[in-house]
Amino acid sequence: MPVIIRHDATETWFAAKAEVAGEIAQSGVPRLAHHAVSRYVSNARNGGPQCVEPIDRSEGKAENRDK
Repeated sequence: MPVIIRHDATETWFAAKAEVAGEIAQSGVPRLAHHAVSRYVSNARNGGPQCVEPIDRSEGKAENRDK
């Protein structure tokens, strides 16, 4: 499972014992936002802002149609 830690906590993270690793991983890291995206992002040849445009899950289509 991926872990996101503050840059200034990396040395502490690598030296930490398992008991404190969870505390380090959760300290001061902002919550991440997420949203569904279209299948356009699945093609390695595609790039640009349309890869991260949210889609309406009820319709299964991108809000700004795949280009």
